[in-house]
Amino acid sequence: MQGSWTAIRSKGRDGFQWWVLGAFESRTPFVGDPHEAATRMAAEFAAPLP
Repeated sequence: MQGSWTAIRSKGRDGFQWWVLGAFESRTPFVGDPHEAATRMAAEFAAPLP
C-alpha cells in the first residue's frame, strides 16, 4: 500500500490532492465506490494524509 499528498492551488483557492495505491486483480472489474475505497485505504496512514 502506498499513499501520498501534495498541496495545490486552484482558481485562487488552497487545497490538497491525495492518492493511495494498492494491489488489485486486473481481471476483476472494480464495481465499488472509488471515494469510499480510497478513504478506507488512506485510513491506514498517519496524518497529514487527510
